[in-house]
Amino acid sequence: MFRRFYPSEMKESTYSIDFDTLYDAGYRNVIFDIDNTLVKHGAPQTEESQKLLKGLMDKGFGVLFLSNNKEPRVKMFNDPVGAQYIYKAGKPAVKGYLKAVEMLGGTVENTLFVGDQLFTDVWGANNAGMHTILVKPIDKHEEIQIVLKRILEKPILASYRRYMKKKAQFGLIGNPVGHSKSPLIHNTFAELRGDNLEYNLYQLEESELKGALSKFRKLGVKGLNVTIPYKEKVIPFLCGVSETASKIGAVNTLKLTGKGYYGTNTDIIGIKRTFKVKDISVKGKQGIVLGAGGAAKAAAYALYAEGASKVLVINRTFEKAQSLCLSLNQAFETNVFEAYPLSGSPAIEQGSVCIQTTSLGLKGEEALITDDSFYERLSAAIETVPMKTTDFLDRCKAAGIKWSNGFSMLLYQAVEAYEIWNNCALTAEQIDVVRRKLENE
Repeated sequence: MFRRFYPSEMKESTYSIDFDTLYDAGYRNVIFDIDNTLVKHGAPQTEESQKLLKGLMDKGFGVLFLSNNKEPRVKMFNDPVGAQYIYKAGKPAVKGYLKAVEMLGGTVENTLFVGDQLFTDVWGANNAGMHTILVKPIDKHEEIQIVLKRILEKPILASYRRYMKKKAQFGLIGNPVGHSKSPLIHNTFAELRGDNLEYNLYQLEESELKGALSKFRKLGVKGLNVTIPYKEKVIPFLCGVSETASKIGAVNTLKLTGKGYYGTNTDIIGIKRTFKVKDISVKGKQGIVLGAGGAAKAAAYALYAEGASKVLVINRTFEKAQSLCLSLNQAFETNVFEAYPLSGSPAIEQGSVCIQTTSLGLKGEEALITDDSFYERLSAAIETVPMKTTDFLDRCKAAGIKWSNGFSMLLYQAVEAYEIWNNCALTAEQIDVVRRKLENE
């Protein structure tokens, strides 16, 4: 009964919201209520509010004020920062919220709403499908009609707090998943931070995928990771995907929204952070991707984004490699991506950086390429299979090049996913604790 009024999260103040983390999670627009959310009722802009709003716009957020007040009040408040606004918005009617999203050029999935009232601000934004943040009113001295609303809000907020104390559910979907270290990572982060959540494994057949997502949504499972072989196949069942994930055609992280699961790709972040931690330089070098599945798409894009001069995709099924390269070249308006057959003799340049994305290591099979001369031409290599070692890595070690096993990428993509799901920032110390656990497993 009350859940329609629950905010996505609740903060002490607008000024305590971590907008940097929300930006990193993919949000690009913020809609604000004004009175008792940013300033006291009827007050003009303050130094604090201007600093916050201008900082958000400088970072790249679209900002809009959505108010039921008349235009003179809203315009007066907006003038010092030059954002956008809607007056006489008719909250909680959905129409005003959707108009605001349209004016910002965004989507309900990448737009936040911040307000201080449940029955107008939060209820309307929830119905529009936005991520909602309820803040405590700045001034306790309010008009009588609002005081009455506050009385009615009390049982709902009490119910919300009880609800939030329940253990939040997260998990991994794929096939197979029994080998996964993701529960160790996420449950350890939760323990370190004191977060009340649980992370589980869900092995699914492809025929079960759509139904399982529907079931997870009804159960309120807040976030899911996606692994082999569903990083591409899950997309038709989502309410939306991030711009980059859409372009590469693969997701690995799902977050529950009011309209269903929204997909992003944190594999890219996992690879990029592995480059940094392992001191692997990519810029100006040739990149090589072994495999052409969902993980290969993230790997190819990461190499491209880090400045690789060319990205070769090598796969047993040449047509699949061709299709991947064609889609990436079209999506990013480039000709950097090139497909090569496994049986061919690709012009591997000295000093190339290779990312291995096939599942061969999970099965204990030989690497996709067994020619020693291939490895001798590499400067560095990353294995994406979360194993301490594989035949691919053994060959890299024998060649004396820089290497990283799949635990590094697994860790950093998980860090990004955890922060997206929980709107938080993990500390270096917390990440180090989990890294040591992985290494000692």
